[in-house]
Amino acid sequence: MHAADGGRIRHRRVCELEGREVGLEETARGWEAPDGRTVVIHDEDLEALPLPRSE
Repeated sequence: MHAADGGRIRHRRVCELEGREVGLEETARGWEAPDGRTVVIHDEDLEALPLPRSE
């Protein structure tokens, strides 16, 4: 909400390459490598990570 007048603030997901708004079903998690490459991370990738342990 805009404090000055109560107007709604909208957050839109816009593809920087296509310039169009995309829906949540078209989005993915990603990681940017130090060399600038972008890697898409899938749910299976996260499930394969080891759980942290307390020692």
